[in-house]
Amino acid sequence: MSALMNLLKKSQEVAKNARGNRGNDLQKMQPGENYVRIILNKDDPDNIPFSHKYGIHYAKSKGEDGKDVYSAHLCFQHTHDKPCEMCEMVMEAKAKYKGNKAMEKVIDDMRASPRMAVVGMWSQKEDFSDTDKTSLIDMPMSVFDDLMDAIMQDMNDEIGEPLSREKGYAYQITRTGSGLDTDYKVKPMRKNKTAVPAKFWDNQPSLEQFVNQTDPTKLMATSKMIARATGIALPASMGNSKDRKSVV
Repeated sequence: MSALMNLLKKSQEVAKNARGNRGNDLQKMQPGENYVRIILNKDDPDNIPFSHKYGIHYAKSKGEDGKDVYSAHLCFQHTHDKPCEMCEMVMEAKAKYKGNKAMEKVIDDMRASPRMAVVGMWSQKEDFSDTDKTSLIDMPMSVFDDLMDAIMQDMNDEIGEPLSREKGYAYQITRTGSGLDTDYKVKPMRKNKTAVPAKFWDNQPSLEQFVNQTDPTKLMATSKMIARATGIALPASMGNSKDRKSVV
């Protein structure tokens, strides 16, 4: 088995494991047609991952002017399989307010869900004519799984080399519906084989920087908003959050 195929399998396994358990802006899937061309790491294409699981806790409260104030921070559990104080608070709140539909909605909005960040070119145009940079593309786990299955099938059947810089191609990801009824379909664009231009290959966003970002001030602000909204006390360990320089 090639090193690249091993890398694909590892990426898919990480995504599946994440089910159980922004630095760089994330490009979200938009309604309608999305075109994604995965770009491998320029320094070591066969070994350095082009994707990473992550999660984000969002919280809000009322400011002094009565307007909503928002705060967010990466979830340590979904991003690094590390203990996450915010996850602990959310779980405690879910138990406390079980059956309270209004509070359950508030708590669900604060809960982090596992997703994937993928390095690649994104556009809603098949020829990527409006794309000016390589992005970190956000994907639901199910979409990432479908994309990996499609890529691996093409490679196993020797239909093409979708991840090749010189002869690779994009995948069309069509998003329909909304909310719980959102649906995605993945389709390879094999007829459009083109080389990745240097401006995309040479200027890649850093997955490592994205997943390792941590801001003690935002971590505390987000946790306090969760505490105020739920009545759950901050964990004792939060007192040491300012000393948390890295999550790896």
